Amino acid sequence: MREVVLQRDGYKCVECGMTDRAHKAEWGRPITVDHKDKNRKNNDPSNLQTLCLRCHGRKDLLPRLCAPKVVDHKDAILSARRRGEPYQKIADSLGFSIASIWKWCKKWECNIDLRRVNV
Repeated sequence: MREVVLQRDGYKCVECGMTDRAHKAEWGRPITVDHKDKNRKNNDPSNLQTLCLRCHGRKDLLPRLCAPKVVDHKDAILSARRRGEPYQKIADSLGFSIASIWKWCKKWECNIDLRRVNV
């Protein structure tokens, strides 16, 4: 179904127009397919839309999902990433958006790398 939705939406974000190619260049991963009603079991094409991570995160952002709360789970999130768990699984298990998990992981992983270089 993902491929059907991507084709229908022209492989670009329906909100900002970012293409899948530009998304891969900026985020290092394919553009996302969003469930409009936030029900991941409702895979009817009318419930699905192509969104970039920025627009997807903006759409799904709720007050309880604000970034500072993600920070409270830093150790668990980084441990899950070290075990190879995908961002979506981590986001689902903690109740955060995938965009928030991805953003903070990239920020933390960069800081960890910098600390290792400076030691």
